[in-house]
Amino acid sequence: MLLLPVELIAEYARQPEDVVSFDKYVREVMHSMYSLFGDNMLDNNIQKPIVWKELVQKLRYKIDMMNEEMVAALTDTLISQMDENGEIKINVWDTAMKFLSRTSNRIVCGYPLCHNEEFLEATIDYAVNVFSLAIYIRFIPPFLRPPFGATKAEAGP
Repeated sequence: MLLLPVELIAEYARQPEDVVSFDKYVREVMHSMYSLFGDNMLDNNIQKPIVWKELVQKLRYKIDMMNEEMVAALTDTLISQMDENGEIKINVWDTAMKFLSRTSNRIVCGYPLCHNEEFLEATIDYAVNVFSLAIYIRFIPPFLRPPFGATKAEAGP
């Protein structure tokens, strides 16, 4: 997260990619060489035009779908756990992860996969593990990191 005074936002936005780079930030913070199957995952940008075309440009058409899924997730998760007094005890982190996974997968994968508990659990576990690994790698001195790095497949004979 980047916090700037309002008067500096326009100046920040005008900075060239070699001065302010989101890709460089992701490489440094996520330690992609060790946590995302190597830097080649960030260098292979085939997903960007697909996301731009199928998600960003069509987002206004997907808002109703997101709303529908959020309401269904609330109903399935919270209402079903409510006691006779109308009270509920939840783990906010776990509930938020389920809501996020279910809603985003409704857009990306569609129904009924977004309701498949095994699939949702796998997507949550993957995301949590990648971000956790990135945090843990920060504590390993850089000279000890290479043995943990992703290896590139060698070309066959």
